[in-house]
Amino acid sequence: MQVGNDNINSDYVNAASSLKNCYLVFASVNNEDLAYCNYTNESKSTIDGLRVLKSELCYECVDCSKSYNLKHSQQCKDCLDSWFLFNCKGCSNCMLSSNLINKSYCFLNKQYSKEEYKKIIESVQLGSFERINELKVKLEELKNKTIRKAMEGNNNFKSSGNYLVNTKNCSRCFDLFEAEDCKYLTYGTKVKDSFDIYGAYPTTELCYEMTGVGEGSYNCRFGYAWQGFNMDYCYALFYNCNNCFGCNQLRNKSYCILNRQYTKEEYEALVPRIIKHMNDMPYIDKKGRVYKYGEFFPPELSPFAYNETIA
Repeated sequence: MQVGNDNINSDYVNAASSLKNCYLVFASVNNEDLAYCNYTNESKSTIDGLRVLKSELCYECVDCSKSYNLKHSQQCKDCLDSWFLFNCKGCSNCMLSSNLINKSYCFLNKQYSKEEYKKIIESVQLGSFERINELKVKLEELKNKTIRKAMEGNNNFKSSGNYLVNTKNCSRCFDLFEAEDCKYLTYGTKVKDSFDIYGAYPTTELCYEMTGVGEGSYNCRFGYAWQGFNMDYCYALFYNCNNCFGCNQLRNKSYCILNRQYTKEEYEALVPRIIKHMNDMPYIDKKGRVYKYGEFFPPELSPFAYNETIA
């Protein structure tokens, strides 16, 4: 099942929206001409990217942002025309270097003139597949010797976790961009006042214990929803669903319980009764754990084995 919206000529994508000419792209939004990418947002002409943001012409990059023509690099920002960089910012025409800021024409962290650098690049023979693999090994060796910060990210205020950008009051969060007042959240962009979520896409607000949510979702709990509000225990509800409880695979629906349509008055009368029943007669799993209203679905009901999941 493909999850997403407004995708054009984009085959085999999932949990993605606003894509054009993309192939095998996942958990990404607002991209064009991408292939084999995950969690890559607002980027163009990029291949084999993981957590790439606002970049163009990048290849085999991880955790890079606002970069152009960057290849085989990790944790770089505002870099261009460079190869095999680690944790560099504002660099251009550099290769096999780490922890550089606003540098040009560097090789192995050593400064060269433009002419000297050009001769080095020609001697490296970047057109050889074997040579590229050798340089990848050298980059790993360089990374192992590089001093690292306790947390990667920038422009964060009272936040903890790793790989955070432009966050405020976010605790124990990871791979999070432009978020405020969140906790225990992994993979998110433009999120507010949300808790216990894996995969929150622009924009998400007041959501709790979701395994995927976004595109303007508001006040959703215990499920997987896209572009809706006021939904509890729902899975794969997309595109303007709202006020639904315990529903599956619906689109453009309101006031539904277990996929059955109700009036607004009936829905508002039934939901409190269902919640009371869930609390009075909770589900108890084989290990004796009690699941009342307010708990996510029990793991033992999952159709996948633990070792088949991203956990």
